[in-house]
Amino acid sequence: MQNALQVQFNYEVFKAAYDADEGLASLIANFDKDHIEFGSGNDAPTADAKGDNTVANMAKSATTANTGI
Repeated sequence: MQNALQVQFNYEVFKAAYDADEGLASLIANFDKDHIEFGSGNDAPTADAKGDNTVANMAKSATTANTGI
């Protein structure tokens, strides 16, 4: 019971998560069994890069609502 309530996290678990999750992969620049090097995060896709115009549409709607158009 020495490790009760502690997360069991090792290289194999991290590697599986890295391979399965593109979001995690975009945050990590490099890793090995002893170290993880985080990237700048600038390579992560944005909503606009994915073609989602939700925010742009909301902004347009908000600006035209006050002008009476």
